[in-house]
Amino acid sequence: MLIDKFLRGSALLFVAMMAGNVFGYLFQLAMGRMLSVATYGQMNALMSLMVIFGIPLASLINFFARETSIYFANGEHENIAGLHRFGLTRTCWIAGSVVFLLALLSPLLGGFLDVSFDKVVLILASVFVMALTTVNTGVIQGIQNFRGLSVIGAGVSFFKFAFAVVFVWFGWGIYGPLGGLLATALTLFAYSQCLILTSFPYANTNFHISFGNIYQYAGGIFLANAFFGIMTQADVILVKHCFSPQEAGLYASAAIMGKAVMYLPGAIVMALFPMVTADQVSGRSSTIMLAKAVGLTLVLSGSGALILHCFPEFIMGVLFGARYLPAAPITAIFGLAMLPMALCLLLMNYLLAQKRTRFVGLMAVATTLEITGIYFYRDNLLSVLYVIMAAGCVALFPMALFVTRSPKSSSSLSSETHGNGQ
Repeated sequence: MLIDKFLRGSALLFVAMMAGNVFGYLFQLAMGRMLSVATYGQMNALMSLMVIFGIPLASLINFFARETSIYFANGEHENIAGLHRFGLTRTCWIAGSVVFLLALLSPLLGGFLDVSFDKVVLILASVFVMALTTVNTGVIQGIQNFRGLSVIGAGVSFFKFAFAVVFVWFGWGIYGPLGGLLATALTLFAYSQCLILTSFPYANTNFHISFGNIYQYAGGIFLANAFFGIMTQADVILVKHCFSPQEAGLYASAAIMGKAVMYLPGAIVMALFPMVTADQVSGRSSTIMLAKAVGLTLVLSGSGALILHCFPEFIMGVLFGARYLPAAPITAIFGLAMLPMALCLLLMNYLLAQKRTRFVGLMAVATTLEITGIYFYRDNLLSVLYVIMAAGCVALFPMALFVTRSPKSSSSLSSETHGNGQ
C-alpha cells in the first residue's frame, strides 16, 4: 500500500513538474528570443546566483518536511501548526538579517558578474520571500499533501513565465525576468500560507523545539544542499566570469537543456523524502521504495540524456533558434554529465530523510575538485562538462556505499524528536 502511495504521489508530482518544465522552457525560450544573447547570459548568471543564495532554503524544506512527517505520522496536528508558526517567525528574522548583509555586498557581487548592484538586490528580495515559502513547502511536503505540492511545483514556472513575458513586453529588459521572480515568490507564499492555515487552524501555543536538535541535523542538511547546489550551479557563474559573453550565453542555453536531466527525478525525490522518514519512525524498511526510485531515475534521466545526445542540433534549433546552434555540441554532452548528479540528488535526499549526514564530506571533496578543475582546465566549454561529470562520479560511488549501511534505529529517532513538541 505504501509503495502504491509512493508511486501515485510520484506520478502526480511528475505530471506537475513536467507541466512546470514546459513553462520553464517557455520562460527560457521567450527570454532567449526577447533578450539579446549577452543579456540572456547575464540573466542566467543572476539566476544561478539566486540558486546559490537559496541553498539554505533547500535545507529548510528538508528540515521542516522531516519534522512535520514525524508529527503527522503520530497525529500531532497542533504541533504541526506550532512548528509552522515557529518556522515562519525564526526564518523571517534570520533570512531578513542575512539578506540585509548580502545587500551591503551587492556592489562587489555585481562587479564580479559585471551587472549593476540593483539587479543583485532584486534577486535578494526574491530570496527573502522564497525563504518564507520554503517553510510552508516543507510542511506541505511533510503532511504528504502531494496535490498542494504539485500546484506549487507547477506554479513556480507558470507564474515566472507569465510575469516575465508581460514585464519584458512592457520594455523592462532584464528587469522583466527579475521582477517576475519576485512576483512569483509573493504569489506562491500567499497560496501556501492559505493552504496550511485552513488545514491546521489551531496551534500548540506551548510548542518548543530544541535548538540543539535543529543545529545538529539542519547543519548537515545545509552543508549537503550547499555542496550539491554549488556543484550544479557554480559552472554557469564560472563560465560567465572566465569566458566571453557570447560563449557564456551559449553555455547557459545548453545548461537549461542539460540540467533538465538532473531535475527529472525531482518529483520522485519529493514523494520519497517524507515517506522514508515515516517508514523509519514506524520501523519499516524503505529498501524496495529506494530500488523503485533508482530505477525510475535511471529511466527518466537516462532517456533525457540519450535524446539530448542524439538530437542536439534539432533541439537547440527548434527551441532556441539559429543563434544558439553553436551550443549543440555542448548540449550533446551536457545530459550525460548530469546523470551522476541526478543519482546523487536521489541518494542524498534518501540519506537526509533518515537523518544521516556523514556523507557530506564526500560532497565537499567533489565540489572542491569541480571548482578547481573548471578554473584551471578551461580550454573550452566541453572541458567544463568533463570536469562536472568526473566530480559527480566522485560524489556518487562512495555515497552509494553509505546507502547500504543500516540507518539509525527508529526508537532513538522517535525519542529525540517527539520531546521537542511538548
